[in-house]
Amino acid sequence: MVNYISKRPRTKPGYKARVTFGDLYTFQNHSVEATGPLAGDKLFYLLNVGYNYNENDQDFAYHRVYHYGLTLTYKLSERTSVTGY
Repeated sequence: MVNYISKRPRTKPGYKARVTFGDLYTFQNHSVEATGPLAGDKLFYLLNVGYNYNENDQDFAYHRVYHYGLTLTYKLSERTSVTGY
């Protein structure tokens, strides 16, 4: 089994926010992403937080999901790093 993660913490601070609303059974999607250094030039983070909500055409039927992810990278040397999810 191979677990490939395409997003990694960045060395420079960066922030993204996204909000999506739709009318097909009241769809909503909100997400925030933050990345950057935590401790000098050795420890870096990537944080993703999100919320999804949509209703159905049936009464009292809906789907609500909260998701989050945290990734930390510690640079041991210029060419070596350890990443934890």
